[in-house]
Formats: sequence, C-alpha cells, structure tokens
Amino acid sequence: RQMCKETGTRQLYGKPEYLPVDEAHPLRPVDVNGINKLAGEHYHLLYHQVHGLRTSVLRLTNTIGPRMRIKDARQTFLGIWIKCILEEKPFEVWGGSQMRDFTYVDDAVSAFLLAGNSSAADGRVFNVGGPPPVSLKELADLLVELAPGARYRRRKYPADRLAIDIGDYFADDRALRDTLNWRPRTNLTTALRRTLAYYQRVGSIPMSDSEPPRLAIADPHAGYLAQSTAIQSAITRVLESGYYILGPESTAFESEFAAYLGVSHVLGVANGTEALE
Repeated sequence: RQMCKETGTRQLYGKPEYLPVDEAHPLRPVDVNGINKLAGEHYHLLYHQVHGLRTSVLRLTNTIGPRMRIKDARQTFLGIWIKCILEEKPFEVWGGSQMRDFTYVDDAVSAFLLAGNSSAADGRVFNVGGPPPVSLKELADLLVELAPGARYRRRKYPADRLAIDIGDYFADDRALRDTLNWRPRTNLTTALRRTLAYYQRVGSIPMSDSEPPRLAIADPHAGYLAQSTAIQSAITRVLESGYYILGPESTAFESEFAAYLGVSHVLGVANGTEALE
C-alpha cells in the first residue's frame, strides 16, 4: 500500500480576498516558495488521479514548537523572535495589527496521521489551522509575559517587503475537522511556553543549525582551498552517519509513521517535487 502526503502552505493563497480562508479561495502565490508548493500539490494530486497513488494535501499555517528553525526567519517570523529573546535582545514587530493563526507541531503531526490513515482524505486538499487567531502585537505581548526580560520594538513594515506582505491570514479548517475529526489540542499559550522551555533547556541554536563552510562567489576555487579541511570533515561526518537530509530524528519518525500506517516505508522530503523524484 503506497501513500504520499504533500505539505502545502498558506502562501499559496496570497493576499486573502476573505477571512477565514477556505480551500476554495483563489490561489495566487506571492513568492517562489508558494509557486513551488503549488506545483508540488498538482504533481501529487495528478498521481492520485492518473496512477491511483494515495495522496492528499495539507496546507499548513504557522507551525510552531520545539526544534522549529530559529536561527533566521526563513520558516516563520516567530523563530527569529525566539532567537532574540534567548540572546536577550529586543525583537522587532513589523506593523503589529496583522492577524495570524498558529498550529502546534503535535497538532500538525496529528493531522498527517489522520490523513494518512483514512481513505476519506485521498485526493483531497485540507487547510490545517489551530487556536483562534491573534494579532502580531498580541503575540508579542504574550511572549513578553511568558519570557521574563523579553522585550520588543514596533516599526513600520519595510517598504521593500510590502509586495509580498499578505496582510491578515487565518485558515478555515472545517473540512479537515469534519472529514477526519481533527481538532487542535494545544492552545497558543501552551505552545509558546513549551517552545520557549525547549530552547531555554538546549541552548540558543541546536548544533544542526550551525553555519556550513561558505565559498567566496568571486573566486570559488580559492574559497574551496581555504575551506577544504572543514568541507572534507563535514562531508565525512555526513557519509559516516548515513543521514543525508534530516538526521536520526527524521528517520525515527519515518519508521514510526510507516508502522502506524501499515506501509513498508515513509520518506520525509524537503518539498513537494522531491517526493516524486
């Protein structure tokens, strides 16, 4: 029995025409990641329609929790906020009135397990939401309350980022709730408290987020020679470990997920198109 679940994103919808955003909302990605995710969705749904592969799509909102990326804002702005708190620096709130919803990682995993274990999800697209939405200022105030010493400053939204700013967003996830009986079990305060506690326990940034050797664009050969020892050491560590993408935690999750679904194996990938290669 083969199955594949595509991780979509709220970025597919672009600037909402109405709120909350349901799965029937027009798809107008505002960045390259959104376009890539949309292509991945279509590949997966096509394989279901043409080849009978059990696929479905879960469009996530802001997923948060322990082990989320915090060294920068590539996955969610909340990551860089938490990094600043751990480093005892003020974090920046751009604007502050924008509304967002958040999904705790355990609730997101629950949605994937339910979708993978039910034929009712096959060929379907679902939004995954969470507790009631909050404004960015309300979120910042809650973080300050939960992390003594945390502080922030508000600034106008940068003009060069306005072209991809989507304004308010929160999901209508009634289809997922009605079809699979899914419910978010973790409120926002608990989700933030658990996330902060994890990073306060393990330190600012996990070792897996350390910066790799970088080559100078102007003279990559010279850059390689200067970094060759570090590069070879990194390559050796990866080859000896046997883990080429996400490491032992991902492998353990894949094995447990496969056993839960009763399939031979499950593969976690970085984006939708990789899953079909």
